[in-house]
Amino acid sequence: MSDNVSLRIINFLEGLPQFHNDIFNGKEVIRRITDGTVFIAPEDPDLYVDGFLTVYWQGDHERCSEHLMGEFIAAVEIAEASRLWVAMGEYADHKWGYSHLAQHFAFKTGVSVPYDHEVESELMTFLGKAARKIGSEALISIVKAGTGIP
Repeated sequence: MSDNVSLRIINFLEGLPQFHNDIFNGKEVIRRITDGTVFIAPEDPDLYVDGFLTVYWQGDHERCSEHLMGEFIAAVEIAEASRLWVAMGEYADHKWGYSHLAQHFAFKTGVSVPYDHEVESELMTFLGKAARKIGSEALISIVKAGTGIP
């Protein structure tokens, strides 16, 4: 894994559905398709080791923010990607999607997003759906009868 944490973050974000590759100021960048915001990894080794990003809001040269923490930006973009994939039917649940993408982000970049959700077990998800469908008292009765609990 390279020392350039910023570039690893950019490479991860590039794979999310709300981004595409572009050229900006003669450099390869990623651009958010919803508003044109441009994300660039800094060239200064002191900055890219810590995962900082440079952002041009709505692609405007005059509206630049430097030294933004890449993992905070990634957390927001991961949440948005999860919402998009739920809407497209790729993921069934936003929390699961966010957690899945957050784990993938940590694997690919070596850093973690600060807002990771715990994934509910499949059993808890199933029980929650069953309780909503048949009612919690009926579900409790079924579980008690099935396990021999009086």
